[in-house]
Amino acid sequence: MHRDKYFGRRLTTETFKMGLLEYLQPVIEMRLTTGLIRAFVRRLNHLKDLIEQQTSYRFYSSSLLLVYDAEAEEDCNYDDRIDVRMIDFAHATNAADGSGRVHEGPDKGYLFGLRNLIQFLEGISCEYDSRS
Repeated sequence: MHRDKYFGRRLTTETFKMGLLEYLQPVIEMRLTTGLIRAFVRRLNHLKDLIEQQTSYRFYSSSLLLVYDAEAEEDCNYDDRIDVRMIDFAHATNAADGSGRVHEGPDKGYLFGLRNLIQFLEGISCEYDSRS
């Protein structure tokens, strides 16, 4: 699958789940869906916990890169098949960046996005759990 960088910008609340399902299609076909999604959710929850502890960083216009290996050995741990990375820090700031802006508390916007992504993934996982 190949998508240009504008694909994600065109997604709406209604089409976001369809975009995730399209991304996960190879693992859906291989019946690895819930295990991989649970691994993503664990990793994203860990990231969320870290962001909640940050008091001055803001990650404006940054992105999350979610990667999985659908062809890993069958006995491979699901956590070893995935990776989650924060990328695109061109507009990230912190209290010590010299801009004069003071940020207090965690980045609520970033946390909002993380929580929503986690909810979408958990919903997909529940949907495929009920089919098994």
